[in-house]
Amino acid sequence: MHVFIIKTIVINTFFNCYNAISKVNTFILLFSLFFLLFITTVDAQYSPWITITTSDGLASNSVNVIVEDNQGTLWVGTEGGLNCYDGVTWTTFTEADGLAANWVNAI
Repeated sequence: MHVFIIKTIVINTFFNCYNAISKVNTFILLFSLFFLLFITTVDAQYSPWITITTSDGLASNSVNVIVEDNQGTLWVGTEGGLNCYDGVTWTTFTEADGLAANWVNAI
């Protein structure tokens, strides 16, 4: 009889611990989801990213590499050539300007 009572106590203790852990895991999951939704909402209000396309002066919308030199000039390698941005204007260099190929993977 005593063994049965001890087994019952051990089993009940196990399930009580399991339920407590399960509640903690559920809380962590819900808190994480709330946090991610909050961050996404805040990020949607202010984004430091801008999109630059061919209509802005890029040779191609497919960008392979971006490098900033020590003078602050951005060099953008695309599938359509090499682009240079001095902070005001975009300049495009292609095979016609002496590039070996229009597809620029490294600068």
